[in-house]
Amino acid sequence: MELIPIPAGTFRMGSDDGCWNECPVHTVTISQPFLISKHEVTRLQFLEFREDFECTATMKAIGATWSDAVAFCEWLSKKEGRPYRLPTEAEWEYACRLEGQTDEGQLVGMLDDVVEWCQDWYGPYSNPDEVDPTGVKNGLVRVLRGDKLDIDDKVIAPWGYNRSSYRAGMPPTFGRPLIEDPNISFRVVQSLPVTTPPREVMPEFFQLGVKQSTTDAAVQYSP
Repeated sequence: MELIPIPAGTFRMGSDDGCWNECPVHTVTISQPFLISKHEVTRLQFLEFREDFECTATMKAIGATWSDAVAFCEWLSKKEGRPYRLPTEAEWEYACRLEGQTDEGQLVGMLDDVVEWCQDWYGPYSNPDEVDPTGVKNGLVRVLRGDKLDIDDKVIAPWGYNRSSYRAGMPPTFGRPLIEDPNISFRVVQSLPVTTPPREVMPEFFQLGVKQSTTDAAVQYSP
């Protein structure tokens, strides 16, 4: 697996001109360099890990769930004796904004026709500047980055999908065999786990256990 070195650095994460979930723009520091795979994990690489994986794509491991991707990283770590994992959302956007252009190579396919799993739970950004963020503490869906999730060419957003700041999310079990042809893949990072504690996040209203009731209301109109 070909890996591209990404240096430590600071960047502005998010966008004020895109979708609401890309706000607010905030400063993020990646304090340690890391290696990231030049391409998404290929079908053949994934088949070494799981022989029963069904995929119609000829190159990429299309359709792997988040749980599959994490298990692949654990398997690869044991196989090679090096620490592999999924990129954090911040690492993914940072590498994408750099365009992977270093003295030793360039990343391929960060904004092509698939989305890629990240390590983080999907949640709102925080306003303060952050160092090595790891997202929110818990959630219902995991972060997806890259192009749009829906492969229907008729689905168009005014802000565009193939941007470094575009974000989406799906449950960790989304993929094959539940979905016949999910437009999802992943790439790996070779680095020790990021140790920054995840952020607490306020639960959605429907998760608060608020007792629901209905009330009849009468409206009186004045002449």
